[in-house]
Amino acid sequence: MVNLKAELESAVLALYRNGILYSEGLQAFKRQFLIQVLLSCRGNQVHAARQLGMHRNTLSRTLQQMTIDPMAIRREAQRRESLPLFKTTGRLPQGLRPNERWGAAGHPAP
Repeated sequence: MVNLKAELESAVLALYRNGILYSEGLQAFKRQFLIQVLLSCRGNQVHAARQLGMHRNTLSRTLQQMTIDPMAIRREAQRRESLPLFKTTGRLPQGLRPNERWGAAGHPAP
């Protein structure tokens, strides 16, 4: 079983040691949280907003402010679902991780 508290503490310590400011770390966490929820909802903003406990318009505005492209996330979710391992286990193949940043143009940023 995953110890989320230990993983979070480790991530926070790594951010601190690398000179990441509080505001930057908070933005990075928020961005990844939103992307992961959207991926789990297959890019559906209405479902994601419900899961997040916010209004759909608030989510849409937040995504726009953070330059997160929901259509790119929807395409990524569809791509993942087409992977053979994901179809049978619901997990990504080892070594395949979600992209850290999503560009407004609809492509993962380098």
